[in-house]
Amino acid sequence: MKFKKHLIAVLLIFFGSLLIGGYVYSAVEGWRFLDSLYFVVITMTTIGYGDFVPKTDIGKILTMLFSFIGVGMALYLVSLIGRTVFRERTDRRAIRKKEKIKSKHLKQELLREIEIEERKKRRKYKKNLEKKFKVKKKK
Repeated sequence: MKFKKHLIAVLLIFFGSLLIGGYVYSAVEGWRFLDSLYFVVITMTTIGYGDFVPKTDIGKILTMLFSFIGVGMALYLVSLIGRTVFRERTDRRAIRKKEKIKSKHLKQELLREIEIEERKKRRKYKKNLEKKFKVKKKK
């Protein structure tokens, strides 16, 4: 549960930084919000098509800072998602392994129980035979 909360927090921070970055670039560079958002996504994913380039000094400084911070956040988010997928796969494998072990132990225990019951039946049958044999000798 703690991990899911962490993942949600990182997603909120990531998308919040996208929106804030889009707003800041639209204000500083005079671009439309969609163009600014596009630039932020292209920068954070290190694609860098080059179709939008900051022209102001403030925009260039923000891009340098945002590149380091944004790329780090994007990579961290990708690693969290990968860890989640990997954890679910390993959890499923662990569950299957535990179920196999349990079924093996249950099978062994069932065989032991059957063996015990068969011994009891043999003893009872043997006692009955001995009683019959003793009874016949007395007559």
